[in-house]
Amino acid sequence: NLHLQKLLRTSSSHLQNEWDTNIAAIEFAYNSMISEESKLSRFEVELGYQPKSPTHITTDNHSIKLREHSTLLNHLKSIDLLVKDLATEAATAMKVQFNNKHKHIEFNVNDLVKINSKDIPGHQNKITHRFIRPYKVIQ
Repeated sequence: NLHLQKLLRTSSSHLQNEWDTNIAAIEFAYNSMISEESKLSRFEVELGYQPKSPTHITTDNHSIKLREHSTLLNHLKSIDLLVKDLATEAATAMKVQFNNKHKHIEFNVNDLVKINSKDIPGHQNKITHRFIRPYKVIQ
C-alpha cells in the first residue's frame, strides 16, 4: 500500500534503522486515515468510533462498555452495510471498466485476422512483430 510505504519512509531516518521505534504511531496514523470510498477510517469500521490517540484505544474500551450495546451494535451494522454496498459498487465499476476494454468480437468464415505473437509458444521475443500475418478463418 502506497500510503503505508509513505508513512514508513517519512518516519525513519536516512539509515532506516529506527523505523520500528515509531511503529505504534505509524499504525495509528494508518488506521486513522479516512477512506475516499467509505468516508470512514479503519478504526470506525472495526471499532465503531475514531479514537483520539493511541492511548484512547485502551481507555475508550471502558466508555464503549458503558454505551448502550444496542446503539453500538446498530452503528456497527450500519457501517458493515455501508462497506458491503461500497464493495459491490466498486466491483460493478471494475466490471464495467473491464468490459469496456475487452469487447467480444465475432468472426465469420473467410475473414482475415492477425494473431498476437504472445499466444504462440516460442514465437515471442524482443524483435518480433506483436501481431503476425493475416490468417483466414476456416470454421
